[in-house]
Amino acid sequence: ADTYRARLWRSIRARRAFGLHDIVLDAVRAERDAQDEARRYVRQLEAAGYLAPMPGRSRGWRLVRDPGPLAPVWSQARRAIRDPNAEAGHGRS
Repeated sequence: ADTYRARLWRSIRARRAFGLHDIVLDAVRAERDAQDEARRYVRQLEAAGYLAPMPGRSRGWRLVRDPGPLAPVWSQARRAIRDPNAEAGHGRS
């Protein structure tokens, strides 16, 4: 699906190192609260070990675990990130 989070994930994978503003510009169409939603998704990915903060004084993140082309999904029920790549056989951590 071409969801906002899927577009954010594609941007993250393409850039490898990024600031929030960069991926929002890449992914936004007509989403409301695009910056806040991107910030939430980045925090979830960081907590799950997909992203790490950039070292030093730069503000941003780098991709440290790339499981594949499908965007990791937040599962509210499990309160954790679910990796659809593992389910689809795309795994390449």
